[in-house]
Amino acid sequence: MNYFEFIKHNDKSIEELREYFQVNFSDYYDLWRKGYWNSKFTGVGMAVALYLTGYIHSKRPKYIVEYGSGVTTLLMSTILKDLNYGGNLISFEDNKKYYEIGKNSGFYKNSNVYLVDVKINDDQTCYYDHDMSLINGVDFVLDDGPDIAKYNCNASTNMVKIKEHFNTDFSFLIDGRIQQQRYYKSLFGDKVQSDWIGIDKTKEFKREDGYKCGIGTI
Repeated sequence: MNYFEFIKHNDKSIEELREYFQVNFSDYYDLWRKGYWNSKFTGVGMAVALYLTGYIHSKRPKYIVEYGSGVTTLLMSTILKDLNYGGNLISFEDNKKYYEIGKNSGFYKNSNVYLVDVKINDDQTCYYDHDMSLINGVDFVLDDGPDIAKYNCNASTNMVKIKEHFNTDFSFLIDGRIQQQRYYKSLFGDKVQSDWIGIDKTKEFKREDGYKCGIGTI
């Protein structure tokens, strides 16, 4: 079954999602699991890793921009390398400790990852301060940084800046970050949806299994 058909009703138990991941994308399930439990990064939930895997296989985005590097950097870059359709990943990170861990662990070997500063706007939003010329285009954005609590900010605005620069629609996933979801809903309305990405929230699950994310196209 197509991944998006499989998750569209948000009625899957964690066991069903895990089985789908293992049956259809076993190598990437193993990569996520090893990265989540063995790396020193804060990993994403299983349902998020499955979403990224299913999305890239189904939609084949040419240009992926990631804000906040980690296990997902290795996951997405490995998928792009394996599928070999010309997809490209660029990632930005502000935490020097995590950047060095990722670099030394080989997480960045198939992608371009830049260590950049975070700047704070007058309205207490923040953004990764990078040159837009580094980005060749945008089809999909994974919004997983910076840590707005660390910088005492209301939200990060890099997706707004990308939208203004390229003036084109792109899809995105906001990894958890409920305050970030609310901010983008305030800007783009129903184009931003809070979604359990397949999880039946009435059944038992843990943080490492998944959580509500922001998805859509703006």
